[in-house]
Amino acid sequence: MTMPGFGALLPSNPRDSVENYLIDMLDAGAYLNDANLVETLVRGSSEAVEFLEGLGVRFDRREDGTFAFYGGVEHTKTATARQLGVDDCMGRAFYNVLSGEIGRSGIRLLEDTFALSLLVDEGRVYGLFALDIRRGAPMLLWARSVVLATGGLVGLYSVRTGHPRDTGDGHALALRAGVALKDIEFVQSNPAAFFYPDSVRGVVVPGWYLVMDRGARYYNGFGEEFLHLHDPERRENTTRDVKARAMHAEILAGRGSEHGGIYLDFTQAELESPLEEYLSENAPFLLDYLRRIGLPPGTIFSAPMEVGPAAHYSCGGVAINEHCETSIAGLYAAGEVTGGVHGANRLGNNAMTDIFVFGRVAGEMAAAAAFGTPPPHPSARLLRRVEALWLNLEEVSERRPPEPVSAAWLRREIETIMAEKVGFGRDERGLLTAAERMSELEADYLPRVCRSRGSRAYNYDLVEVFELENMLEVGLAVAAAALRRTETRGCHNRMDHPFLCDEHWRVHLLVTKRGPDYGVEKIPVVARERRGKAS
Repeated sequence: MTMPGFGALLPSNPRDSVENYLIDMLDAGAYLNDANLVETLVRGSSEAVEFLEGLGVRFDRREDGTFAFYGGVEHTKTATARQLGVDDCMGRAFYNVLSGEIGRSGIRLLEDTFALSLLVDEGRVYGLFALDIRRGAPMLLWARSVVLATGGLVGLYSVRTGHPRDTGDGHALALRAGVALKDIEFVQSNPAAFFYPDSVRGVVVPGWYLVMDRGARYYNGFGEEFLHLHDPERRENTTRDVKARAMHAEILAGRGSEHGGIYLDFTQAELESPLEEYLSENAPFLLDYLRRIGLPPGTIFSAPMEVGPAAHYSCGGVAINEHCETSIAGLYAAGEVTGGVHGANRLGNNAMTDIFVFGRVAGEMAAAAAFGTPPPHPSARLLRRVEALWLNLEEVSERRPPEPVSAAWLRREIETIMAEKVGFGRDERGLLTAAERMSELEADYLPRVCRSRGSRAYNYDLVEVFELENMLEVGLAVAAAALRRTETRGCHNRMDHPFLCDEHWRVHLLVTKRGPDYGVEKIPVVARERRGKAS
């Protein structure tokens, strides 16, 4: 699902440097980034490019064979172009070479497996307890080390650009194991997702990143431009947090489009060829998607489109250090499931860089830990824990409540609450209401969701029960952190506290769970220095 954009510091880019990249990431992240993690990403980005090209990916190049660097949709503080491209569906290119490498290497891949719980004892991970979806049966996986690489949590929101199964499963696994979530309140919005027609609600407008600096404009429902009021210099090319905040303010003030969004107008864009032809050449993947679902691009682009902020990326997550270590020995994490790399707002083009830089670090660290650790010998206490997990799985699989609740209904309730109360515009009243309602759903409705009758094999109703549990736990964690941070910073937008406050809030927030309670703790922002294990 990833579109173009791979940020990298490469020797062939004379305008870039470690300092420039650091400045741009820290500025975009409202200076809430963990500086050690930022430096790790910057210095590891060139190696990530070499790795991908070694597998067969070919990034765009100029006629002389050197890399082509693009500026990206956001104008950064140093105005440095460092974005590499492949095509308009970069994720597809990566997926193809990585899946081929798994097959070539003979790596054992367990598909149709849903992780239910990390097995932790005395501060060390021993593996995980899972559901074998193919058989509908429990699966016990002992391991010397474990890497969480489960992606984000935008599936908690009704309007999203990501996959509906991005339900924060890794976040929930970590929370239940006692690992803190860092800066989980920062959920980034994409400001160019369709709000109408409903059939494409949440789908990113094809080629928006190519057209924004070519004369594309945002208008409110009265035909007025407004981004200059929030960022006079960068306007349409400001960072996504500023753009989404400005759009949300117009919508809340009653100046939205006909269907509750904002108008995005491509008709005045200055391009080398007609708009549809230009997008067909430069953004064919999403353009073809629109055609296949019966929306002629010529019709869509002939007038301003209705767009709005859609949940796009979770900037916070599992607390790690620059070695991808968590607070539990043998447990590592990488990618969107983690927090600290991007601070309060992710700089565009860094999502894939994050994955490949920290994925490599986590893999190497986990392998070294596994080779240096004796085979797991679980204690009697841990075995009792496994037995309890087994019995719980059986109970959930076989329960038949007198008044069952539909999993689809409960999911819609969670998504609506998160979008309306814990979305881009937040305030104390809404967050308290959301926490109260989700606690009610967790206590009174979740136990009444059950699988359909028939075979347990490939019974996705059973998976949904556990996904819903994860969604509620992670949603409550996001609400708890968002309630605590009484300022507006990056993609955390407190309508009742509209200003940034460095004096009190240039800090990380760590959310932990003890039983039904969520604790929120302030810790200092990590400066640029080497340190040990994650907090």
